[in-house]
Amino acid sequence: MRIAMVCGSYPPQPCGIGDYTERLVSELIRSGVDIEVITSASPDRALQETIRFQLDNWSGGAWLRTVGEMKKRQYDIVHFQYPARFYGYRPSLGSLSLILRMRLPSVPIVLTLHEFRITHFLRKLTVAAIAAPASAILLTADSERVALERWMPWLRKKVHVVNMATTIPVIPLSSERRTELRSRYGVKPEEKLVVYFGLLHPNKGIEKLMRTFQLLHARNPSTKLLMLSLFEPFSNQYHAGIRTGVASLGIEEAVIWAGFLPPADVSEHLASADAGIFPFEDGVTLRRLSFMTAMSHGLPVLTTVGHAGSEDLGLRHGENVLLVDAADSPDRMAAALDELFSSEEMMDRLSAGARTWSSGFQWGSVVTATKDIYTTIVAGISK
Repeated sequence: MRIAMVCGSYPPQPCGIGDYTERLVSELIRSGVDIEVITSASPDRALQETIRFQLDNWSGGAWLRTVGEMKKRQYDIVHFQYPARFYGYRPSLGSLSLILRMRLPSVPIVLTLHEFRITHFLRKLTVAAIAAPASAILLTADSERVALERWMPWLRKKVHVVNMATTIPVIPLSSERRTELRSRYGVKPEEKLVVYFGLLHPNKGIEKLMRTFQLLHARNPSTKLLMLSLFEPFSNQYHAGIRTGVASLGIEEAVIWAGFLPPADVSEHLASADAGIFPFEDGVTLRRLSFMTAMSHGLPVLTTVGHAGSEDLGLRHGENVLLVDAADSPDRMAAALDELFSSEEMMDRLSAGARTWSSGFQWGSVVTATKDIYTTIVAGISK
Protein backbone atom coordinates (compact mmCIF):
# COMPACT_ATOMS: atom_id res chain seq x y z
CA MET A 1 0.00 0.00 0.00
CA ARG A 2 1.47 3.36 -1.05
CA ILE A 3 0.24 6.52 0.71
CA ALA A 4 0.82 10.14 -0.25
CA MET A 5 0.86 12.21 2.96
CA VAL A 6 0.08 15.86 2.20
CA CYS A 7 0.80 18.51 4.83
CA GLY A 8 1.46 22.22 4.34
CA SER A 9 4.13 22.18 7.06
CA TYR A 10 6.91 19.72 7.81
CA PRO A 11 10.02 20.00 10.00
CA PRO A 12 12.13 22.04 10.31
CA GLN A 13 9.25 24.45 9.70
CA PRO A 14 7.79 25.42 13.11
CA CYS A 15 4.28 23.95 13.24
CA GLY A 16 2.76 21.48 15.67
CA ILE A 17 0.74 19.77 12.94
CA GLY A 18 3.87 19.41 10.83
CA ASP A 19 5.70 17.84 13.78
CA TYR A 20 2.79 15.47 14.34
CA THR A 21 2.70 14.49 10.66
CA GLU A 22 6.42 13.72 10.62
CA ARG A 23 6.05 11.42 13.63
CA LEU A 24 2.96 9.76 12.13
CA VAL A 25 4.83 9.13 8.87
CA SER A 26 7.77 7.67 10.78
CA GLU A 27 5.54 5.34 12.82
CA LEU A 28 3.55 4.19 9.79
CA ILE A 29 6.73 3.44 7.84
CA ARG A 30 8.03 1.46 10.81
CA SER A 31 4.83 -0.59 10.70
CA GLY A 32 5.35 -1.45 7.04
CA VAL A 33 3.39 1.24 5.17
CA ASP A 34 5.00 2.82 2.09
CA ILE A 35 4.61 6.60 2.47
CA GLU A 36 5.77 9.61 0.47
CA VAL A 37 5.38 13.17 1.78
CA ILE A 38 4.17 16.20 -0.15
CA THR A 39 4.79 19.47 1.67
CA SER A 40 5.98 23.08 1.45
CA ALA A 41 9.53 23.79 0.31
CA SER A 42 12.00 24.91 2.97
CA PRO A 43 15.58 26.13 2.42
CA ASP A 44 16.51 24.77 5.86
CA ARG A 45 15.36 21.20 5.20
CA ALA A 46 17.95 18.51 4.61
CA LEU A 47 17.32 15.99 1.85
CA GLN A 48 14.88 13.34 3.06
CA GLU A 49 13.95 10.10 1.34
CA THR A 50 10.34 10.32 2.48
CA ILE A 51 9.70 13.73 0.89
CA ARG A 52 8.68 13.26 -2.76
CA PHE A 53 7.31 16.70 -3.75
CA GLN A 54 7.87 20.19 -2.29
CA LEU A 55 5.69 23.15 -3.28
CA ASP A 56 6.86 26.76 -3.26
CA ASN A 57 3.23 27.77 -2.64
CA TRP A 58 -0.23 26.20 -2.45
CA SER A 59 -1.92 28.09 -5.27
CA GLY A 60 -4.30 26.16 -7.50
CA GLY A 61 -1.77 26.18 -10.33
CA ALA A 62 1.10 24.88 -8.20
CA TRP A 63 -1.08 22.09 -6.79
CA LEU A 64 -2.39 21.19 -10.25
CA ARG A 65 1.18 20.72 -11.51
CA THR A 66 2.06 18.60 -8.47
CA VAL A 67 -0.99 16.38 -8.93
CA GLY A 68 0.11 15.86 -12.53
CA GLU A 69 3.43 14.52 -11.23
CA MET A 70 1.65 12.41 -8.60
CA LYS A 71 -0.06 10.42 -11.36
CA LYS A 72 3.20 8.56 -11.99
CA ARG A 73 3.49 7.37 -8.38
CA GLN A 74 0.39 5.12 -8.35
CA TYR A 75 -0.79 6.02 -4.86
CA ASP A 76 -3.46 3.90 -3.16
CA ILE A 77 -4.58 6.78 -0.91
CA VAL A 78 -3.84 10.49 -0.60
CA HIS A 79 -4.00 11.57 3.04
CA PHE A 80 -4.33 15.32 3.78
CA GLN A 81 -3.36 16.86 7.13
CA TYR A 82 -5.24 20.17 7.52
CA PRO A 83 -4.76 22.94 8.52
CA ALA A 84 -1.04 23.57 8.82
CA ARG A 85 0.81 26.83 9.17
CA PHE A 86 2.67 26.83 5.85
CA TYR A 87 -0.35 26.18 3.65
CA GLY A 88 -1.12 29.84 4.28
CA TYR A 89 -4.73 31.03 4.32
CA ARG A 90 -5.54 31.39 0.62
CA PRO A 91 -9.15 30.59 -0.48
CA SER A 92 -7.81 28.26 -3.20
CA LEU A 93 -7.00 25.68 -0.51
CA GLY A 94 -10.62 24.61 -0.82
CA SER A 95 -9.74 23.14 -4.22
CA LEU A 96 -7.01 20.78 -2.94
CA SER A 97 -9.12 17.63 -2.89
CA LEU A 98 -11.36 18.73 -5.77
CA ILE A 99 -8.38 19.06 -8.13
CA LEU A 100 -7.10 15.72 -6.91
CA ARG A 101 -10.47 14.09 -7.53
CA MET A 102 -10.62 15.47 -11.07
CA ARG A 103 -7.05 14.47 -12.03
CA LEU A 104 -6.82 11.20 -10.05
CA PRO A 105 -10.47 10.08 -9.83
CA SER A 106 -9.69 6.52 -8.74
CA VAL A 107 -7.46 7.47 -5.76
CA PRO A 108 -9.40 7.76 -2.48
CA ILE A 109 -8.84 10.71 -0.16
CA VAL A 110 -8.42 10.68 3.62
CA LEU A 111 -8.54 13.96 5.55
CA THR A 112 -7.22 14.45 9.08
CA LEU A 113 -8.82 17.64 10.36
CA HIS A 114 -6.86 19.03 13.30
CA GLU A 115 -8.96 22.11 13.95
CA PHE A 116 -12.58 22.95 13.17
CA ARG A 117 -14.61 23.99 16.19
CA ILE A 118 -12.92 27.35 16.81
CA THR A 119 -12.16 28.26 13.20
CA HIS A 120 -13.64 31.24 11.39
CA PHE A 121 -16.74 30.66 9.26
CA LEU A 122 -14.77 31.14 6.02
CA ARG A 123 -12.24 28.51 7.11
CA LYS A 124 -15.15 26.15 7.78
CA LEU A 125 -16.24 26.62 4.16
CA THR A 126 -12.73 25.67 3.06
CA VAL A 127 -12.95 22.54 5.22
CA ALA A 128 -16.30 21.66 3.63
CA ALA A 129 -14.75 21.83 0.16
CA ILE A 130 -11.73 19.74 1.12
CA ALA A 131 -13.86 17.17 2.98
CA ALA A 132 -16.56 16.71 0.32
CA PRO A 133 -14.73 14.11 -1.84
CA ALA A 134 -13.01 12.36 1.09
CA SER A 135 -13.65 8.69 1.83
CA ALA A 136 -12.79 9.19 5.52
CA ILE A 137 -12.41 12.20 7.83
CA LEU A 138 -10.21 11.72 10.88
CA LEU A 139 -10.74 14.04 13.85
CA THR A 140 -8.44 14.25 16.84
CA ALA A 141 -10.99 14.87 19.61
CA ASP A 142 -14.64 14.10 20.27
CA SER A 143 -15.40 17.80 20.72
CA GLU A 144 -14.25 18.33 17.13
CA ARG A 145 -16.56 15.54 15.96
CA VAL A 146 -19.57 17.12 17.66
CA ALA A 147 -18.83 20.49 16.06
CA LEU A 148 -18.23 19.09 12.57
CA GLU A 149 -21.38 16.96 12.62
CA ARG A 150 -23.44 19.91 13.79
CA TRP A 151 -22.20 22.07 10.91
CA MET A 152 -22.03 19.33 8.26
CA PRO A 153 -24.29 16.42 9.25
CA TRP A 154 -24.01 14.87 5.78
CA LEU A 155 -20.37 13.95 6.60
CA ARG A 156 -21.30 11.98 9.73
CA LYS A 157 -20.80 8.51 8.19
CA LYS A 158 -17.27 9.37 7.11
CA VAL A 159 -16.06 10.58 10.51
CA HIS A 160 -13.59 8.71 12.74
CA VAL A 161 -12.04 10.01 15.99
CA VAL A 162 -8.38 9.08 16.31
CA ASN A 163 -6.80 10.60 19.42
CA MET A 164 -3.26 11.87 19.03
CA ALA A 165 -0.06 10.90 20.83
CA THR A 166 2.74 13.29 21.72
CA THR A 167 5.56 14.01 19.29
CA ILE A 168 8.16 15.02 21.90
CA PRO A 169 9.87 11.99 23.50
CA VAL A 170 10.52 12.15 27.24
CA ILE A 171 14.28 12.32 27.78
CA PRO A 172 15.46 11.53 31.32
CA LEU A 173 17.04 14.58 32.93
CA SER A 174 19.63 14.19 35.67
CA SER A 175 19.54 16.55 38.64
CA GLU A 176 22.92 17.93 37.56
CA ARG A 177 21.69 18.66 34.03
CA ARG A 178 18.50 20.21 35.41
CA THR A 179 20.50 22.55 37.64
CA GLU A 180 22.80 23.43 34.75
CA LEU A 181 19.90 24.21 32.42
CA ARG A 182 18.08 26.36 34.95
CA SER A 183 21.22 28.28 35.84
CA ARG A 184 21.75 29.04 32.14
CA TYR A 185 18.62 31.20 32.35
CA GLY A 186 19.46 32.63 35.75
CA VAL A 187 16.92 30.48 37.63
CA LYS A 188 18.11 29.77 41.17
CA PRO A 189 17.50 26.39 42.86
CA GLU A 190 14.96 27.87 45.28
CA GLU A 191 12.99 29.66 42.54
CA LYS A 192 9.87 28.21 40.93
CA LEU A 193 9.85 27.98 37.14
CA VAL A 194 6.52 27.99 35.28
CA VAL A 195 6.59 26.90 31.63
CA TYR A 196 4.40 27.50 28.57
CA PHE A 197 5.02 25.43 25.45
CA GLY A 198 3.51 26.06 22.01
CA LEU A 199 3.04 28.63 19.29
CA LEU A 200 1.78 32.06 20.28
CA HIS A 201 -1.79 32.55 19.08
CA PRO A 202 -4.78 34.54 20.43
CA ASN A 203 -6.82 31.40 21.23
CA LYS A 204 -4.00 30.12 23.46
CA GLY A 205 -4.82 32.77 26.08
CA ILE A 206 -1.35 34.34 25.98
CA GLU A 207 -2.47 37.74 27.28
CA LYS A 208 -4.22 36.08 30.25
CA LEU A 209 -1.14 33.96 30.83
CA MET A 210 1.06 37.05 31.15
CA ARG A 211 -1.39 38.79 33.49
CA THR A 212 -1.63 35.60 35.57
CA PHE A 213 2.13 35.39 35.85
CA GLN A 214 2.37 39.06 36.84
CA LEU A 215 -0.01 38.40 39.74
CA LEU A 216 1.80 35.20 40.70
CA HIS A 217 5.15 37.00 40.60
CA ALA A 218 3.73 39.75 42.82
CA ARG A 219 2.61 37.12 45.35
CA ASN A 220 5.84 35.17 45.05
CA PRO A 221 8.79 37.11 43.55
CA SER A 222 10.87 33.91 43.40
CA THR A 223 8.97 32.72 40.29
CA LYS A 224 9.97 32.91 36.65
CA LEU A 225 8.17 32.12 33.39
CA LEU A 226 9.80 30.04 30.65
CA MET A 227 8.30 30.49 27.17
CA LEU A 228 9.10 27.62 24.79
CA SER A 229 7.72 29.46 21.78
CA LEU A 230 8.72 30.83 18.43
CA PHE A 231 9.00 34.56 19.24
CA GLU A 232 9.46 37.07 16.42
CA PRO A 233 8.36 40.47 17.74
CA PHE A 234 10.13 42.37 14.98
CA SER A 235 8.32 40.59 12.14
CA ASN A 236 5.08 39.37 13.70
CA GLN A 237 2.49 41.94 14.80
CA TYR A 238 0.87 39.67 17.38
CA HIS A 239 4.25 38.82 18.91
CA ALA A 240 5.09 42.52 19.03
CA GLY A 241 1.90 43.12 20.99
CA ILE A 242 2.84 40.41 23.48
CA ARG A 243 6.27 41.98 23.93
CA THR A 244 4.69 45.37 24.59
CA GLY A 245 2.25 43.81 27.04
CA VAL A 246 5.03 42.09 28.98
CA ALA A 247 6.88 45.39 29.26
CA SER A 248 3.75 47.24 30.46
CA LEU A 249 3.20 44.57 33.13
CA GLY A 250 6.73 45.09 34.42
CA ILE A 251 7.72 41.41 34.23
CA GLU A 252 10.36 41.55 31.50
CA GLU A 253 13.14 40.41 33.82
CA ALA A 254 11.14 37.38 34.97
CA VAL A 255 10.05 36.12 31.53
CA ILE A 256 12.50 33.87 29.67
CA TRP A 257 12.10 33.50 25.89
CA ALA A 258 13.80 30.23 24.95
CA GLY A 259 12.51 30.28 21.36
CA PHE A 260 11.71 27.42 18.99
CA LEU A 261 13.75 24.36 20.01
CA PRO A 262 14.42 20.85 18.66
CA PRO A 263 12.41 18.03 20.32
CA ALA A 264 15.21 16.84 22.61
CA ASP A 265 15.77 20.37 23.90
CA VAL A 266 12.03 20.87 24.42
CA SER A 267 11.96 17.73 26.57
CA GLU A 268 14.86 18.91 28.71
CA HIS A 269 13.36 22.38 29.15
CA LEU A 270 9.97 20.97 30.15
CA ALA A 271 11.62 18.64 32.66
CA SER A 272 13.56 21.57 34.13
CA ALA A 273 10.35 23.43 35.05
CA ASP A 274 8.25 23.10 38.20
CA ALA A 275 4.79 23.55 36.64
CA GLY A 276 3.09 24.21 33.32
CA ILE A 277 0.31 26.64 32.38
CA PHE A 278 -2.04 26.42 29.38
CA PRO A 279 -4.93 28.93 29.66
CA PHE A 280 -6.66 28.02 26.36
CA GLU A 281 -9.53 30.41 25.65
CA ASP A 282 -11.77 27.59 24.43
CA GLY A 283 -10.64 25.10 27.07
CA VAL A 284 -8.37 22.09 26.84
CA THR A 285 -9.15 19.24 24.41
CA LEU A 286 -7.27 16.22 23.12
CA ARG A 287 -6.10 18.18 20.09
CA ARG A 288 -3.80 20.25 22.35
CA LEU A 289 -0.52 18.41 21.90
CA SER A 290 1.43 21.03 23.85
CA PHE A 291 -0.67 20.29 26.94
CA MET A 292 -0.38 16.53 26.40
CA THR A 293 3.40 16.85 26.06
CA ALA A 294 3.72 18.71 29.36
CA MET A 295 1.59 16.04 31.06
CA SER A 296 3.75 13.24 29.61
CA HIS A 297 6.75 14.89 31.29
CA GLY A 298 5.05 14.64 34.66
CA LEU A 299 4.61 18.37 35.10
CA PRO A 300 1.94 19.65 37.47
CA VAL A 301 -0.21 21.57 34.97
CA LEU A 302 -2.87 24.26 35.24
CA THR A 303 -5.24 24.50 32.29
CA THR A 304 -8.75 25.62 31.45
CA VAL A 305 -12.18 24.11 30.90
CA GLY A 306 -14.20 25.90 28.24
CA HIS A 307 -16.76 25.28 25.50
CA ALA A 308 -15.55 21.70 25.06
CA GLY A 309 -16.05 20.94 28.75
CA SER A 310 -18.58 18.19 28.01
CA GLU A 311 -15.83 16.04 26.48
CA ASP A 312 -14.59 13.57 29.09
CA LEU A 313 -10.82 13.75 28.82
CA GLY A 314 -10.14 11.76 31.96
CA LEU A 315 -8.81 14.89 33.65
CA ARG A 316 -9.56 15.18 37.36
CA HIS A 317 -9.00 18.42 39.21
CA GLY A 318 -6.55 17.99 42.05
CA GLU A 319 -5.65 14.43 40.98
CA ASN A 320 -3.82 14.77 37.67
CA VAL A 321 -4.26 18.45 36.76
CA LEU A 322 -5.48 21.81 38.05
CA LEU A 323 -8.61 22.88 36.16
CA VAL A 324 -10.04 26.39 36.12
CA ASP A 325 -12.82 27.81 33.99
CA ALA A 326 -11.61 29.54 30.83
CA ALA A 327 -13.62 32.58 31.93
CA ASP A 328 -11.92 32.73 35.34
CA SER A 329 -9.84 35.77 36.15
CA PRO A 330 -6.04 35.81 36.08
CA ASP A 331 -6.19 36.35 39.84
CA ARG A 332 -7.96 33.00 40.25
CA MET A 333 -5.31 31.27 38.13
CA ALA A 334 -2.45 32.94 39.99
CA ALA A 335 -3.96 31.89 43.32
CA ALA A 336 -4.20 28.28 42.11
CA LEU A 337 -0.54 28.23 41.10
CA ASP A 338 0.51 29.89 44.35
CA GLU A 339 -1.40 27.23 46.30
CA LEU A 340 0.27 24.52 44.21
CA PHE A 341 3.75 25.81 44.96
CA SER A 342 3.01 25.91 48.66
CA SER A 343 2.27 22.16 48.77
CA GLU A 344 4.92 19.61 47.85
CA GLU A 345 2.34 16.87 48.41
CA MET A 346 0.03 18.40 45.77
CA MET A 347 2.88 18.83 43.31
CA ASP A 348 3.91 15.18 43.72
CA ARG A 349 0.32 13.97 43.34
CA LEU A 350 -0.30 15.97 40.19
CA SER A 351 3.03 14.91 38.71
CA ALA A 352 2.29 11.21 39.19
CA GLY A 353 -1.28 11.67 37.97
CA ALA A 354 -0.11 13.48 34.83
CA ARG A 355 2.21 10.62 33.87
CA THR A 356 -0.52 8.05 34.43
CA TRP A 357 -3.03 10.05 32.37
CA SER A 358 -0.67 10.58 29.44
CA SER A 359 0.29 6.89 29.31
CA GLY A 360 -3.12 6.23 27.73
CA PHE A 361 -2.12 8.01 24.50
CA GLN A 362 0.35 5.84 22.60
CA TRP A 363 1.52 5.79 18.99
CA GLY A 364 0.65 2.13 18.64
CA SER A 365 -3.05 3.00 18.95
CA VAL A 366 -2.76 5.86 16.43
CA VAL A 367 -0.99 3.65 13.88
CA THR A 368 -3.43 0.75 14.28
CA ALA A 369 -6.48 2.99 13.87
CA THR A 370 -4.99 4.77 10.84
CA LYS A 371 -3.97 1.54 9.09
CA ASP A 372 -7.39 0.02 9.73
CA ILE A 373 -9.01 2.98 7.97
CA TYR A 374 -6.59 2.69 5.04
CA THR A 375 -7.22 -1.05 4.72
CA THR A 376 -11.00 -0.67 4.84
CA ILE A 377 -10.97 1.97 2.11
CA VAL A 378 -8.67 0.02 -0.21
CA ALA A 379 -10.60 -3.21 0.37
CA GLY A 380 -13.85 -1.41 -0.46
CA ILE A 381 -12.44 -0.27 -3.81
CA SER A 382 -11.19 -3.71 -4.76
CA LYS A 383 -14.62 -5.33 -4.29
